[in-house]
Amino acid sequence: MLSRLLRTISIFLIGLTKKIVFADRIGVAVDAVYSVPAAYNGTSVLVAIIGYSFQIYCDFSGYSNMAIGIAKMWDFDLGEF
Repeated sequence: MLSRLLRTISIFLIGLTKKIVFADRIGVAVDAVYSVPAAYNGTSVLVAIIGYSFQIYCDFSGYSNMAIGIAKMWDFDLGEF
């Protein structure tokens, strides 16, 4: 019982980390470039485009991990992450 609870909490925390640490911080940098793209060179814009892809991935993956962790706490099985 305790090991299952620790596993579900860890799944949730992995998702929360993806969302808060990675997606939100990447988003700050990407938003700066997207707000005034003419002020940046081509390399910076390309890095912002790639960064936006990682931001979207971390957002959705993080939310999915959080949903799986919460569902496992309520004994629903949504699959593995």
